[in-house]
Amino acid sequence: MTTIETLEAADWTDYALLDSGDGMRLERFGAYTLARPDPEVIWRKRWPEAEWAKADATFQHGESGERWTRRRPIPEQWPMGYHGLTFSARLTPFKHTGVFPEQAALWSLLQEQISRAARTVNILTLFGYTGLAALSAARAGAKVTYVDASKWAMEWARENQQASGLAEKPIRWLLDDALKFVKREIRRGAHYELSDRPLFVIATAYAVEVSSLALGNVVSDALGERGGTVAMGELTLREQSAGRRLSTAVYAYWHPASHRLNVAGAASTR
Repeated sequence: MTTIETLEAADWTDYALLDSGDGMRLERFGAYTLARPDPEVIWRKRWPEAEWAKADATFQHGESGERWTRRRPIPEQWPMGYHGLTFSARLTPFKHTGVFPEQAALWSLLQEQISRAARTVNILTLFGYTGLAALSAARAGAKVTYVDASKWAMEWARENQQASGLAEKPIRWLLDDALKFVKREIRRGAHYELSDRPLFVIATAYAVEVSSLALGNVVSDALGERGGTVAMGELTLREQSAGRRLSTAVYAYWHPASHRLNVAGAASTR
């Protein structure tokens, strides 16, 4: 069985998509308002330019390259929180902040499924980056293996672990190439939630020319013989200015039982 869903991260307090349009997003991350480009925003802004000009920092493309321009001082990092997690945001050279708010719908899904399981859940997080999915899983009681090839990202993720008060949780932090690591684990016979009794599998994709249908078909190829449900769709944010929804990533989610996604912290529509 397959379904197409749209998930909306709906209950943030430390984040808001304020407005969007003309290739840009205006967002609040904690105490700071940021303007940054998004090539998929092909509609018009609803707020006047005077409001956009109040952004604390704007990511700009120019002859000298890409960089943040600050209207007022912003610290190297500042705190944010979501449902018991505490983590830091930063102005990175890659136009993001290390916090991907749309993923909160999947963090809630992780925690819900782990909490329901009547067994120890062994989660593998590949390309774990700043670690918020790993921390969400660990907070719900799972044993977690985090893999990322970036030392900078892993250090940031471990700082988030400390800030969230999860230092004693069973998280194995591995600095490694994700594909090479998985191939070694297969040879070793190691099992996570791609075991003979998997609880769920989630895949997400950013900034690639692949549809949610394509990603869902890949997951279905890998797990379809087990039956169950493959849900696929888009992760979205809703702007405050006009209520429009912005798609930021595609995802596919496999679960052994047929059900529609309906998790805390997310609005789900077909």
